[in-house]
Amino acid sequence: MRLPTVQERLAALANHLAALRVGLDLAEVELRALAKQIPRRKLLKPRAAPTSQPYTPALARKIRAYARAHPDLGNTAIGNHFNVNQGRVTDALRGPRT
Repeated sequence: MRLPTVQERLAALANHLAALRVGLDLAEVELRALAKQIPRRKLLKPRAAPTSQPYTPALARKIRAYARAHPDLGNTAIGNHFNVNQGRVTDALRGPRT
């Protein structure tokens, strides 16, 4: 279960206890305190758009051809040429991880 879901569930349980009013005020207070301990941080600024090109089978073929033509280059240099990271170059050369 993800933290936002846990936080929502704790708050819902606290509300349920408050509605029942069965003398569990301490549990209600503790549940609300726990829910407040796990807030999500707000993004200070919007995330940047991806700068690399989408990984497609056509791009993988181009990367393989370029790597064969330039055997002295490393994956980082090949990735820079195609504006992808070296992990994508490895995927193109060896196949994706399963």
